[in-house]
Amino acid sequence: MRRLAEREDCILRLLRDGGVRVPEPHGLVGVSAGREYLVVTELVPDAVEILESGVGDPVIDDALTQVRKLWATGAAHRDIKPSNLLARGTQVWLVDVAFGELRPSRWRAAVDLANMLLTLALGAGPDRVLTRAMVLFDRDEIVEAFAVARTRRAPGHRPRRDRSFPAEPATPLSHRHAQARPLLHRSPDSGRAGTRCTDNRDPCPRDGLGMNVIAEGVENDEQLAALRILGCPQAQGFLSARPADPDVIGELIRTRIALADPATSFR
Repeated sequence: MRRLAEREDCILRLLRDGGVRVPEPHGLVGVSAGREYLVVTELVPDAVEILESGVGDPVIDDALTQVRKLWATGAAHRDIKPSNLLARGTQVWLVDVAFGELRPSRWRAAVDLANMLLTLALGAGPDRVLTRAMVLFDRDEIVEAFAVARTRRAPGHRPRRDRSFPAEPATPLSHRHAQARPLLHRSPDSGRAGTRCTDNRDPCPRDGLGMNVIAEGVENDEQLAALRILGCPQAQGFLSARPADPDVIGELIRTRIALADPATSFR
């Protein structure tokens, strides 16, 4: 676990050196010896999640500029989404770089642009975002991003999904913001043991593989309710806690909120 935290700390430093706007790292803190570690970074005072900023043209331009800087640095964020983009004034900050990748493939780099376009379109509409993107990216780069938005997997990658559910047709950028789906769905003709994730990602593996699953990125009560139905024992995300001042971090670490029973927790 320490190596994972060290890797995130290293990526933060490399991105900052390359001009990407990410929080400044301040090192690691051990939560439990040899098991859990936290990467300590600077706070971004007065910042809000990007979709709460109004997503004006200067914000769109700066967000797209961060993608261009990622490419120039030779890195990929790999997890660009609303909760990982903070806006303060007209400046956009990328946070949570734990899944970051150095020397990414051309496809992986296009994924970052695709996710940024889709995220910005949620707040500003696809036409406006595309107009701004044409200033910073050439036609081929945007076409590649649109192609990635339709496939959402690397060429040659064999998707691992529940084949009992039919594949959903791909939708263009202009329709995605109007067709948001819940994070998780329950099969209407099965009980809890047969419940599966149906968002084209891996089936929930807890029962079938005996794995301990922690759901990441839980932001609302509907997602938490779906996780309870699926029997997922733990979750983390903004629903539990948002970025906080240093003097309350210790209390947050000590606090555990029961998800279903005392043996499980939402953190």
